[in-house]
Amino acid sequence: SPFKKDVISLKQSRGHSQGGIQALMLGREQATKLFKAAGKDLNGIQSILDKGQKTENFILKNFSFSGHIALERETRQGRNVIGKISGSSPNRKTVIIGAHVDHLGEGSHSSSLSRNLDADPIHHGADDNASGTAIMLALAEAFSQKKKDNPESIKNDIVFAAWSGEEIGILGSQHFVNQWTDKSDSRRLKNGRTVLAYVNMDMVGRLRENLILQGIGSSPFWKPLIQEANSKNKLPIRLNSDPYLPTDATSFYLKGIPVINAFTGAHSDYHSPGDTPDKINYTGLNRIANLL
Repeated sequence: SPFKKDVISLKQSRGHSQGGIQALMLGREQATKLFKAAGKDLNGIQSILDKGQKTENFILKNFSFSGHIALERETRQGRNVIGKISGSSPNRKTVIIGAHVDHLGEGSHSSSLSRNLDADPIHHGADDNASGTAIMLALAEAFSQKKKDNPESIKNDIVFAAWSGEEIGILGSQHFVNQWTDKSDSRRLKNGRTVLAYVNMDMVGRLRENLILQGIGSSPFWKPLIQEANSKNKLPIRLNSDPYLPTDATSFYLKGIPVINAFTGAHSDYHSPGDTPDKINYTGLNRIANLL
């Protein structure tokens, strides 16, 4: 394809996979020869596909090739930061509120979309995800004050989490649900408390037309709860049912836990040095925190 590199390098690729399938990538020169031997034109077929058109399947016959796979894995340690406000009810359950605290660093990350790293290699991550982390901390402060003013007002446990490793595959939240949920009942923590719901904030710093609330299809309770809460706040909201999301909410949904993710939309500064604090809509951030 004219839009892709010939062979994608795995150097600086940061991620983790449990898959055991070995894979080789074939360069354009070798692939062209294979197609030609089968009487096919690789460039012509690629051109058809690039236009969004269909092409018939066919079999490449009578060839073999060999390759050598050598991956050097470097293991590092990430840390989730987790706090809890204990509820007053003897039969209390748990609500978890989280946001990922990691970002891309100084540009060597394979997920960087910057076209000019020489000028500014630092990926500031103001929206992705200092914005979500800020709301998580604001909620922790608000609920802490509420309990201080009236200890009986917080009935259920509220867990607050800053996840590590989201940008390389939601690793921090996956580790938490794998380590701290009961194997016989994935909606129950090892302390015996049932998890009612997980609330996530990822990129909530650029409120424009509306706040997008994703994952509401994970529970029939979300829609009426949102409508009731927003009757006071009057935020423009767009609801999205799909619970399979490229963020930490998915770790919990796959354990059967109802999830919701707050998101204010994509922008051109995503995963680039342009994601800076001066572009944050702080009034909008405050309104979203009040709604949540």
